[in-house]
Amino acid sequence: MDLENAYNFGYIGEFYLGSGEGRTRIRTMLDTGSANSWIVSKESVQKKKPADQAKWNVFDKSLSPTFREPEENDKQWAKINFGSGSLRGYFAHDQCTLGSLNDSSNQLVLDDYMFGLIQEENTMQDSFDAIIGMAYPEFAEPGVVPFFDSLMNAGIMGKNVFAFHMSMNQAEEKSELMLGSWDDSKYEGDLKWHKVQHKLFWSIALDDVKVNGKSLGLCGGRTGK
Repeated sequence: MDLENAYNFGYIGEFYLGSGEGRTRIRTMLDTGSANSWIVSKESVQKKKPADQAKWNVFDKSLSPTFREPEENDKQWAKINFGSGSLRGYFAHDQCTLGSLNDSSNQLVLDDYMFGLIQEENTMQDSFDAIIGMAYPEFAEPGVVPFFDSLMNAGIMGKNVFAFHMSMNQAEEKSELMLGSWDDSKYEGDLKWHKVQHKLFWSIALDDVKVNGKSLGLCGGRTGK
């Protein structure tokens, strides 16, 4: 997935939500610090000023034949606070397509994608239509399957991994998200894998901290190389 570098602050990709007449190109802000997917709805955008409404790619659930909405009494609602504001919505299901719409060899189709449909918000910028959490399920709302876990459960990737390449200058180098593999041309040397110790914050264990090659003794006697 090609990503747009938004001032080295965020990286925005895209996928397609829904099917048939309701299939909509969604600009996605990928967030490793959350695990829910939140997508603007027709209802939430209609609450904005008329002059601003055209700035969003709006998903209209009524136009997608594969959209599945819970019964009113079964809807799971959530309100999420961010540093920039908050949003409120409920969770539903639909089809999600990544990659090319016309080339089946260059696409991933997620038939059962669980996402939050925003009903009101004051945090979304008009440069993206969705916040897609890439963190572990421990960070998600109860019972909600995060985006990447849905891909793993569907068994449609080569490997159960994702890899970011984040450019510092969009004009000189592209950014990308790879799903199911990684690009060997984007790094030098060998990959080193570390177990995630704390899945809420991607924490790994440190073997040692050194300054000018000398250990500071901060890691409880563990020794690394």
